[in-house]
Amino acid sequence: MRNRALRAAVLALILSLAVSAVGSQERDPVKIGLIFTNTGPLAQLGIDMRDGNLLYWSQVGGRAGARRVELLTESTGSNKPDEGLTKARKLVERDHVQILTGVLETPVAYALAPYVNDRKIPLMINIAGADGLSQKQRSEYVFRSSFSNSQASHPLGEWAYRQGYRKMVLLASDFAAGHEHIGGVARTFVAAGGQIIQEIYPLLGASDFAPYLAQIRRDADVVAVAIFGADALRVVAQYAEFGLKGKIPLIGKGGLTDESFLDKMGDAALGIVVAFNWSAALETPDNRRFRDAFESKYRRPASLTAEAGYVREHQGQRREPRRVPGCAPRGRGRRAPGKGEARRFPQPAPDRLHPQDRAKGQHAAQHPDRDLPEHEPVLDLDSRGIHGHAVLCRAEGQMDQVTASLSTMARWAIVRP
Repeated sequence: MRNRALRAAVLALILSLAVSAVGSQERDPVKIGLIFTNTGPLAQLGIDMRDGNLLYWSQVGGRAGARRVELLTESTGSNKPDEGLTKARKLVERDHVQILTGVLETPVAYALAPYVNDRKIPLMINIAGADGLSQKQRSEYVFRSSFSNSQASHPLGEWAYRQGYRKMVLLASDFAAGHEHIGGVARTFVAAGGQIIQEIYPLLGASDFAPYLAQIRRDADVVAVAIFGADALRVVAQYAEFGLKGKIPLIGKGGLTDESFLDKMGDAALGIVVAFNWSAALETPDNRRFRDAFESKYRRPASLTAEAGYVREHQGQRREPRRVPGCAPRGRGRRAPGKGEARRFPQPAPDRLHPQDRAKGQHAAQHPDRDLPEHEPVLDLDSRGIHGHAVLCRAEGQMDQVTASLSTMARWAIVRP
């Protein structure tokens, strides 16, 4: 009996030592490679995205549960696809990261998709809203915490028509993201009965927008804009200086009045209506906590790209997706909405502006026979309640306009059920 008790005690001691040894041998950290932009017209947006990532990991002590997380960063000086691809290869093949994240520019996202598919490396995009990556080029290795470029464009085009606008001028940066953002606006505006009377495409990083603003037809009812970063700061200021403010309404995608630049725009930003999936003025507990934490740590306003970086990191820790109330579950065979639920219906496929159309003065939205697939939702997650409902499901396309004021310098474009 004594021998049996002794053997049990020895076994218990061995097991406890084994467990202690296993616990003391911490596993290797998970390596995440973050690609961001820190020069050029989109630099501040890229820096904010990076800092949103860093903020989250600082709040959780650089750990995902019991596992350490090591965040490696690589910056790009342009939106050139080959530069982004070079940085991704360095992170994966030399630094041996297990996950890629960040990515601000749409051209870079398109370039990375085939690479991560081939390497079977998850790509958690923070911002780059490349429409094709949630349509024909969608992949089980590519995820996104923000939007697809034309997602908030569709209700903006519909809203513009309901305001009584019938003649629209498009003004967008001449690269993939600008084309896709503005293409969605044009598609639903034209579908509602409106007319695109002019398309103007300034170069990304244009130092002077006067030559482009001088081309705007004065018989236009509204000018729709998809210009971002430092370019947005210049175009908003010059639009007012040119005497167009107050004569032809200016609407656009949310980056036009991004919080990173809104204070600097001053009165020139007043009256601009934009549509996007997030605003610093969104009053939810999660958004307030994020906004206060970011502004306290970095001493500057929280922006859309900062929020997207922060939310992405939290999404990476979610164990299972949750369905957003009022939205049909993703996948085939969606059920019909119940009583009182928002009706989820297919968004029109985003448009690309084809060179041959530009030469003819025609927009891709005027060619419904093109083979463009149904828009697919990008997100399966609820983004911690930080995002507005717009990014998660296309409810009834109802938009409220809230006028900006000098006291808060805030702007909203809210899609609600």
